Formats: sequence, C-alpha cells, structure tokens
Amino acid sequence: MAWWRRKVPAWCVTTIVLGAILWLTLARAPIPETEIPAIPGADKVVHAIMFGGLTLVMCWDWYVSRRQILKRWQVSLCAVASIIVGGAIEIAQGAMGYGRSADIMDFAADTIGALTVMYMILRRTRHQQPV
Repeated sequence: MAWWRRKVPAWCVTTIVLGAILWLTLARAPIPETEIPAIPGADKVVHAIMFGGLTLVMCWDWYVSRRQILKRWQVSLCAVASIIVGGAIEIAQGAMGYGRSADIMDFAADTIGALTVMYMILRRTRHQQPV
C-alpha cells in the first residue's frame, strides 16, 4: 500500500467516483438508450451501489491519508456525506429541467446503500477500533 500513498494524491479516488456519480445522475443521457427491457427496480439497486461505493471510497481515502483505522464517527460522517450528496442530486434533478425528475425512492436507495456500507465497515472494524 506504500506505493498507493506515493503515487495517488489524497482524496483522488473519491473525487473520481463523485465525478462519475454526478455525470451519471445529472447528465441528460449519460448512457445511450437500448432496446433491452429494464428490470423493474434495477435503477434503485444502481443507486444503492453508487452511494455505497461513494461511502466506501471516502472511508478508504480517509484511511489512506491518515494511516490509521477510522473511528465510528469518521465512518458515520462519510455515510452522512454520501446521503447529503444523494439528496442534493435529487433536488438538482428536479430543478434542472433536463427531463430527469427528483425521486424520493432514489434518495431512499442512496441512503440504504450508504448505511449498508457504513454498517459493514463498522462491523468489520469493531474489534480493532477504539470506542
């Protein structure tokens, strides 16, 4: 992991993932339309994965930049930041007028993804972390 700290600037991965999420959620048509029928609810799974992933990379970047296991409040802060970004994106989608709409269920999926990853990280580091 030492090469990672030397070669990749702090918070670079979080910035890239956040940029990808913003593009995918705010662009008019980030992915071309296809004739393949959509699976009902698949977009909610994608939202959960995106914001769970954002929470995960924020925790990873914080861990790499400080070189110590994150405390519970730090992991929780990463999850809350992901949830706030998800809410802001839904508000922006409703306000932009690009044919995208704000959806409370998308926000719920964002929240579930972020909280699930938070729970998994906290459970994994429970015995290593100071209370």
